[in-house]
Amino acid sequence: MQRDLSTIVWSHVPKSETVAFFDDHQNAYERVKTAKWFGFKHLIFEDNYSRVHGDCYSLKQAFMDSGFAPTPTHPGSLATRIKQRARAALGVADHTSQEIPPNDVDAKYLRQNLDVYYEFPPIFRVERTRWGDRSDNDNYPTAEPLLTLVEEEFQQRFREEAAYYNWMCYVRLK
Repeated sequence: MQRDLSTIVWSHVPKSETVAFFDDHQNAYERVKTAKWFGFKHLIFEDNYSRVHGDCYSLKQAFMDSGFAPTPTHPGSLATRIKQRARAALGVADHTSQEIPPNDVDAKYLRQNLDVYYEFPPIFRVERTRWGDRSDNDNYPTAEPLLTLVEEEFQQRFREEAAYYNWMCYVRLK
C-alpha cells in the first residue's frame, strides 16, 4: 500500500543520512516544508518544472516567483484523471492542480531554509520542449548540457528523451 510522506512515522530512519527522492508530481515547496519538519536534510526532486509548463508547483517556479498554473492540457488529460483516481483510492493527497499566485514569499522561505540548491544539467538540450515551444533561457533557464553530440550509440537514447528533461535538482536543508 502506498502512503504519502506526511503520513509515515520516520523515527526509525537516520534522516540526516537519508536522501528523499521525489518523483510524485506534488507541490515541491510543501514537500520541502514537510521534509524539514520531519528532519530530513537531503532531497532530490525529479520534476522541477520551469515557469511556463508543468503539472505541479516546483522549486524552480518558486525561485522564479512565477507561481503555478496547471498546463492547459493537464487538468483534463486521461493520464491526469487516472492519477487523480488512483490517489483518491489510495488516500494520497492530490496537490497537483492547486493554482499558486506569483509571489516572492516562497522563494524567501527557500533561501532561509536551504543550504544547497543544485539543478543537474541536462544531458542534451533540445531546440523545442515537449510542449512544442522554444527551449530558450528566458522561459527555461538551464545550465549548459553535458553533451552536444551523440558520440556513442547508447547516447542516442538520452538524445531522444532530452525534450522530457524536468530540471532535476538536489536540495540540502539547513
